[in-house]
Amino acid sequence: MKILFQEIINKAIEMKASDVHFIPVKNEVSIKFRINDNLEQYEQIGNSIYQKLLVYMKFQAGLDVSTQQVAQSGRYSYLFNKIYFLRISTLPLSLGQESCVIRIVPQFFQPQKSTYKFNDFKHLMNKKQGLLLFSGPTGSGKSTLMYQMVSYANKALNLNVISIEDPVEMQIPGIVQINVNEKLA
Repeated sequence: MKILFQEIINKAIEMKASDVHFIPVKNEVSIKFRINDNLEQYEQIGNSIYQKLLVYMKFQAGLDVSTQQVAQSGRYSYLFNKIYFLRISTLPLSLGQESCVIRIVPQFFQPQKSTYKFNDFKHLMNKKQGLLLFSGPTGSGKSTLMYQMVSYANKALNLNVISIEDPVEMQIPGIVQINVNEKLA
């Protein structure tokens, strides 16, 4: 299963996919890549192969391989030319099946050049108190903007920044990043 997993993830990275979707359909599972907000068909695999692959993926991400009735999410470090974090999420479906989505995230955050939109937020960063709330659909830039703001706070404002994330998606040099661990609550 390791080789099949690597083939799928390597191809997704080469095609610059942000996500890999495993969608059970009858006796097969459709594998699709999200590229530029579009789901593109990659290939179909048999359900029995998918079940073995799913156990492998869940194990790698530290998920409970014996549980299919509960949504789960975990993270796995993956090396393909550079390090990526794979956020693996499963969702129970009817008839005991599970779908799976893998979010592919580069290890290190690459700050974007300052844009007009980010400049609008800089004055908010200089305030002594307040709350910023971010919302939007997947891929709309929420995490990128938040990471950009954290980098700005650390470098330009010389602040000690501690982030609590679920999960840490990108490593930012100089920032203390803590993963939420619900088991230790």
